[in-house]
Amino acid sequence: EHSTYVTVNQVNKVEIVQGEHTLTDVMNQLSIDTKSCAVAVNNDIVPRQQWQRHMVNHGDQINVFGAIAGG
Repeated sequence: EHSTYVTVNQVNKVEIVQGEHTLTDVMNQLSIDTKSCAVAVNNDIVPRQQWQRHMVNHGDQINVFGAIAGG
């Protein structure tokens, strides 16, 4: 079985995720409210509609950005 370890950064928080996961799986595992955030994998924004198909890979850097209201 192939194992994947992914470093996840969320406000100075690092998690190690093992196994084969989509970006949706990772977000659910971290219990992040996904309604108001954007996610970048290796500095590339991944559109929300692609999260279920986007497989995370060993060494991926995942950054979660919360929405900020401006005016």
